[in-house]
Amino acid sequence: KKSKRTMEEAAGSAVSSVAIEQASVQEDSNSPQGDSPVVQIVTPSSKDGSPTSKWTKEITSKIDIKRVSRSLSRTQEERDRENALVFISRGVAKGFCLYVVPISFLNRRITGIRRGVALALFIGIIRALDRFRKWVLSIQETTWEKLRAQVRPFVGDRLAQVLGRKVHLPLRAISGALSAYLVVKIFDPSLLNSALTFWCLVRALRCLPLPNIPYGSTIVMCLATMQIITTWIMTPENLPKGYLNFLHVHGQKNTPPTAEYTVILNEFCQIVHPGRGHLEHFVRFMIKGFIMAWRLYLPLYGVMFLFSKHKDIMNLVHNVCRSSLFLATYCASCYASGCLFYNTIWKIPAFSALFNNRLCRASYMCHLWIGGLPTLIERPSRRAELAAYCATFALESVYRYFIQKGALSYNENWLVLIICSAAAFMMHHQKQQPSFVMNWLFGLDS
Repeated sequence: KKSKRTMEEAAGSAVSSVAIEQASVQEDSNSPQGDSPVVQIVTPSSKDGSPTSKWTKEITSKIDIKRVSRSLSRTQEERDRENALVFISRGVAKGFCLYVVPISFLNRRITGIRRGVALALFIGIIRALDRFRKWVLSIQETTWEKLRAQVRPFVGDRLAQVLGRKVHLPLRAISGALSAYLVVKIFDPSLLNSALTFWCLVRALRCLPLPNIPYGSTIVMCLATMQIITTWIMTPENLPKGYLNFLHVHGQKNTPPTAEYTVILNEFCQIVHPGRGHLEHFVRFMIKGFIMAWRLYLPLYGVMFLFSKHKDIMNLVHNVCRSSLFLATYCASCYASGCLFYNTIWKIPAFSALFNNRLCRASYMCHLWIGGLPTLIERPSRRAELAAYCATFALESVYRYFIQKGALSYNENWLVLIICSAAAFMMHHQKQQPSFVMNWLFGLDS
């Protein structure tokens, strides 16, 4: 009995699927116009025309004919509208979770709601306008012919040809500029700062036809590291507060040792690792730095893993470990390069005399560029993103330095103009941007 019941259930599901696939919608010729269509269910029959078995009738009689009719009678426009709503909602959810979840996980409390909503609305607007762009491009030529015919009696033949012509507007560029303006002026005005300005500017510059230099990302990372770490030591007030806290935590220093580094000339190692040897300090720093980096990258990669189509646990663990190793080595190599430099080259009198035997910006830059070399640990696809990320804060520190010296002045209108222009340029040249941002986050195709 059990096996028979199992066979009947399997056969029933098969017949149901066949019945739904073969459902045909026919209009009753006797019914008035506008009546709902009649759905005829065609079931498998034997050679004599009778149903194959008794339970076939029972199964087909249980099919919800009204539901099948509604599903088949939906227009393509209704289906497209539903798909667009799902497409936009998915982008809003990705933007909100991508910011709020990692920030809340690191702070161990729910935070960053307003900025997460601003990012979500930014992505939602771009996705909505991109669907509108596709709708405009899908309008057939017959529609434009109808438009010409309607306006011709009022404006004449020549102007009708002009008005009825397809206009290909740069809607993606417009969507980027409009979304950026709404974010910085309405959704979250706190984002209107020089850090976001240089973030957008650096990514817009990547769209230009720049020469392909081997290991160019690593070279940019070395130059950015020189500027960032030197600023952290000499003038930490020229760095954004959030990024300054990041350097304090992963540099394993509560405050930047500015005074100590400039007063004690030849005692660099006593400041960095007092009472410990070079190798012991390096190993301890690497272990602690790797654990902290793991806690940083795990929620970020976890959010992307949840929204990804191909969920590979081993790939997730590999990426988290690789990025954590990079960040730990990046911070440790900055200290190790100083120990090596001030115990070898700096002890040459002719060399140290070039800097008047003082630790200054130029002396720090002589060895801090080594901190950018661990970028080679990361995946090649991520090296350019790391270089762009660090170049943003390097330019930010230079900009604040010139403001501090009085050479430049803060102008909010110029920042808005640069942000909107850079966002429009990035969206227009979206093929030069990372696929993670354009395809996965914004949902844009070619």
